[in-house]
Amino acid sequence: MPLCATYNASNQVLIVTPPPADMSTCALLIPTVGDSVNDPFHLDAADGLAIASAIVLVWGTGFAARALIRVLKN
Repeated sequence: MPLCATYNASNQVLIVTPPPADMSTCALLIPTVGDSVNDPFHLDAADGLAIASAIVLVWGTGFAARALIRVLKN
């Protein structure tokens, strides 16, 4: 959950504790480490394997199509 922050009279940033229920009242939302879970580059081994498998499948399909085209031309 991001941290809620506001500005005081001298334009200093203050963290609001406890955070309000309505986060839209915050002047700033400061992300925390736990918020990076939705990062598209935060992959575990299974996700990486799924992406790599899809890439290899596309390459294999292209190679097979190219080989078939060469056979049909000759």
